[in-house]
Amino acid sequence: FNANKRISINYNGNTRQPSIQQIQPVADNTNPLLVQLGNANLKQEFSHRINLNMNNYQVLKNRGYWIGMNYGFTDKAIGNNRTTDTIGKTVTQYVNVNGNNYYGANIGFNAKFEKLGIDYNIGYSFNGNNGVSFVNGLKNTTKTNRHGINFGMNKEKEKVYNFYMWSNFSYN
Repeated sequence: FNANKRISINYNGNTRQPSIQQIQPVADNTNPLLVQLGNANLKQEFSHRINLNMNNYQVLKNRGYWIGMNYGFTDKAIGNNRTTDTIGKTVTQYVNVNGNNYYGANIGFNAKFEKLGIDYNIGYSFNGNNGVSFVNGLKNTTKTNRHGINFGMNKEKEKVYNFYMWSNFSYN
């Protein structure tokens, strides 16, 4: 918008090839109850990430705010397929899965208490993700979420001292 107000949108994409161990693992005979199979049909995964950020800082008032959002997902993510039988033998194999994604946002504000000469900031953030795997033939989606509040303050006298405190409280 101008020198004090900005907005940015970023996209990033990248691939990840399956490893040799995922395609054709070296046999490990140390634990006969854990067998890892290879998957010659495993395809490369492709991750997409997009970020949107905006900030506004008013120099003369010595205050500003920022907002950020992000989202990402992976096509053909390399996940795990695990099967355990009744005697405790587990067979694992890497497979391509869809449904892995993450998301998040944050917002914050900073200003200065002029009479005390203290800069402070306060913010809120949340993020989450979904991870897909298979357990005994059933799709398993692990979901996580985190919400957080942060607060910080700073006071300094040039070439004499700098005091900074920052706290973050979060719930997972």
